[in-house]
Amino acid sequence: MIQNPKQSPVYCPGHSRPVVDICYSGETDCGHLFITASKDGKAILRQGDTGDWIGTFLGHKGAVWSCVLDKHATKAATGAADFTAKVWDANSGSELLSITQDHIVRLWDLRDILKPAAVHQIWSKELSDPVNDIQFHIPYNEDQVKAVVACGNSIQTYTFDWRYSNLVEAPEAFPKFSLSCPVNSVSLHPTKKLLVCGGDDHIIYRLNSETGEILGNILGSFTILNYF
Repeated sequence: MIQNPKQSPVYCPGHSRPVVDICYSGETDCGHLFITASKDGKAILRQGDTGDWIGTFLGHKGAVWSCVLDKHATKAATGAADFTAKVWDANSGSELLSITQDHIVRLWDLRDILKPAAVHQIWSKELSDPVNDIQFHIPYNEDQVKAVVACGNSIQTYTFDWRYSNLVEAPEAFPKFSLSCPVNSVSLHPTKKLLVCGGDDHIIYRLNSETGEILGNILGSFTILNYF
């Protein structure tokens, strides 16, 4: 009989307030790395297998709500309550770029095909409910980007061409469907045919990403689901 090996949690001290986001890199010469964002105003880079501290990104003047590493762990990006989104050199910890917004930056994504020096607004759209999560699918052999947005009780998909920096109008959401509770987190499968989401009802839903049909669900937690 094959037994699963016992796994022990790795504790990673360093933050003084709750950790609200985490992101792993791809495989690097140093193995996998990960970054954490916290309400203490810091983002910390760590070794993926041991949790050992590598460095701290300092510069935000408010809670850091979002963090991401690129695939090779050479650059990091953070979004914070000080109305800024920042891009960092993950090797030196130096700040490469700071983008000021007119609101708290809770979501931030960084892709290898986008150069930090060329960051610019492609389009913006005002929605009726708060945006709780957003996931971009940027293929390397196509031009069409899909942005899947969790907004209030709804899941909305926007498709646009990332090459154009000044779209006349923001794209319309299609498809768009709703659940019976606020959706806090959403993730699209690489095939773009399925997505999973979770929210205030403690249930993980598996959906057809084109029709919104619920294909299955799991009672996932005794608390509200905030992150996938």
